[in-house]
Amino acid sequence: MKKKIVTLGMMAVLAGSLVACKKDPVQGTWNLEKATIGSEEVTQEQLQSVGLGGTSFAFEDGKVTIQMESTSEVSEGTYEVKDDKVTISTDNEATSFSGTIEKDTLTIDIPDQDETLVFKKK
Repeated sequence: MKKKIVTLGMMAVLAGSLVACKKDPVQGTWNLEKATIGSEEVTQEQLQSVGLGGTSFAFEDGKVTIQMESTSEVSEGTYEVKDDKVTISTDNEATSFSGTIEKDTLTIDIPDQDETLVFKKK
């Protein structure tokens, strides 16, 4: 009986540690790779000229820092991950953005502006 109790206790500890070790799929730094406006792909030079060049997202422990290299603008916010979706809310904007994670690619669609931003994990 003692063996069963010890075995069940060890199984509970193992299961708890596996849940605690679940890795955050977006944690790390992501750099803007490309953008599409309507059906047109935007070049890095064009991104630079409209202030989006060098944009990166740094995700860690539910907090996100968005840095726009071309304008030196930095925004802070929070994020939530559910399955392969991430929702990003910034402190200085009323709206939030949603994206899809697939391996090392994060795709954010902004429907009201007909834009798609594609980020690659660094």
